Amino acid sequence: MKSMKYLGIGKNTHNSNATLLTIDRGNKENYEWTMAIQERFDRKKYSGQWPLQSLLKLDIPNLIGEGLRISENRDMNPPEFMEDLLNKYSPFFEMLDLKGLGQCSSYFNKNLLQISHHPAHAYAAIATLPFAKSYILVMDGGGNDLGFYERDPFHREHSHTYKGVGNKIEHLSLYFWDGVKLKLLEKKFLSYKSSSIENKKFSEGMGSLYEKAAELIFSDPLSSGKVMGLAGYGNKSAYSKNKKMNLHAWQEQWPWDSSFSHVLAKELGEIDSINKKKCWENSLENLKWRDLAASVQYEFENYLFSFMESAIEKWSQSLGEHPLAMTGGCALNCTANFKLYKKAIFPEIYVSPFPGDESISLGAAFSQAYNEESLVWHPMSWSGQRSNYGIDHNDQIDHHNLSSYQCQVFEENEGGYSELVKQTAELLKDGAVVAWFQGQSECGPRALGHRSLLCRADLKGKKDYLNSHIKFREDFRPYGASVIWEEAHHYFDIPQGFQNPFMSFTIPVRKEYQQLLSDVTHVDGTCRMQTVMKGQNKRYYELLKACQKSFGESILLNTSLNIMGEPIVEDYKDVLRFFENSEVQFLVLDNVMISK
Repeated sequence: MKSMKYLGIGKNTHNSNATLLTIDRGNKENYEWTMAIQERFDRKKYSGQWPLQSLLKLDIPNLIGEGLRISENRDMNPPEFMEDLLNKYSPFFEMLDLKGLGQCSSYFNKNLLQISHHPAHAYAAIATLPFAKSYILVMDGGGNDLGFYERDPFHREHSHTYKGVGNKIEHLSLYFWDGVKLKLLEKKFLSYKSSSIENKKFSEGMGSLYEKAAELIFSDPLSSGKVMGLAGYGNKSAYSKNKKMNLHAWQEQWPWDSSFSHVLAKELGEIDSINKKKCWENSLENLKWRDLAASVQYEFENYLFSFMESAIEKWSQSLGEHPLAMTGGCALNCTANFKLYKKAIFPEIYVSPFPGDESISLGAAFSQAYNEESLVWHPMSWSGQRSNYGIDHNDQIDHHNLSSYQCQVFEENEGGYSELVKQTAELLKDGAVVAWFQGQSECGPRALGHRSLLCRADLKGKKDYLNSHIKFREDFRPYGASVIWEEAHHYFDIPQGFQNPFMSFTIPVRKEYQQLLSDVTHVDGTCRMQTVMKGQNKRYYELLKACQKSFGESILLNTSLNIMGEPIVEDYKDVLRFFENSEVQFLVLDNVMISK
């Protein structure tokens, strides 16, 4: 057998997933992986379903008999808790056995390895880390309790370090990676406590705090990203927390009687997604929501900065000055990330391409393989950074499904692709919105040039058009942008060479460009932008270069390619369904340009 294969399974409460890691037996530095995110296949955003379709897409039933090594994690409760519950209401274990996936459950496989949640996050970041040594911050809504660590053969000592915390759940971990070993430096825990608010429990965790704010403002605890965008419109002092007040008490004082759930409860009958958006935008409670978002963002930043300044002052004396890698769901707070960068506590900051729970399976597989000495780790260069580790769908195109459209097929060589990007740039020059589908899908939450909707960032009115005709988003939410890495400092207030390949930082737009780029400039003068190097995404880079040649700007508005309320499109079937049901007139599907 020429390769070793490791399967990681993330059986999460949301964003469940699976990753197949393949290692060359002859060269342990040669490894690759494919990730399958459950939401992309069951089409339920943030899906926390048992990752059946993810495992089937990776062809796991046919690999189990070939020495496949398997590990898993679930946040909050152990994996068997959910599986026993599923089997209580359906023949779940029988179904797994029939599909050849019995070894993916501890019901059948008593040797199924358990990897703890925060170490899995950390190893997922290590897998793509561009630094030889780094501090690693994991911060999220909550991982495992210490009882789970007793089951983890590689990180069991962590449970001995924090014996007195009982059954509290980790929500922040600071590690140091020296290129050989992952060392835990500090860990913080949370517990949920009952409150005076009906059916509400609050904790002292920052990720949990943000989820509660999203629940109040949007009636959806998974809409934390919207809270961050809304914060720019509010008054951070309106719901400021008294320094002596703990987070439990502060959350109880929030305007729960004015929550979006209360607003919706007053509506008669069912309300669809578009009318729900209008209801939110027109609500008289909107000002309260904006102020609460600003206050929560302010507290989040204060907590993050205070912790990092204190921790690094303490640990740098023995470990030295090193870059920081950020992961866990809280690392998606790109506003706080850039402010932390500006404090210059660290020489560089790197944010994982998939910091949320969608990469827990990667972290589990990588942790097991590394600690069993099956792979030799090496840093991943900046030019090699990418997020598209999804399933390869290139052999699934059915040209018969395209017969109702005008199609132009380009040769799959340098000349063909050069002409493809040139013609796409001309469409964009003329003001078109183009659906851009290329190769494997991104596995994080951002569309980064593989599953993107693109248009000119320098044409006014594109944001309004997208909101009213295609994306149907709330008007306050900003759109992101992609820019050639070498040109980014011309548009944005960053040093030349600044790396932001995964839209991990919101960057101030230079004043002289704020009017030109108004459709991607947020109310606070920033933009959630992406820098693109040629080595990271060659075809997308060349499209940006072609745009520069065609209309003088090397920057595009870039938003995710998806139907409202659904995840990013995964395969040809998804994108063609999107194309058929949207007002988008042009689709570039790998090497085929399609128009209506």
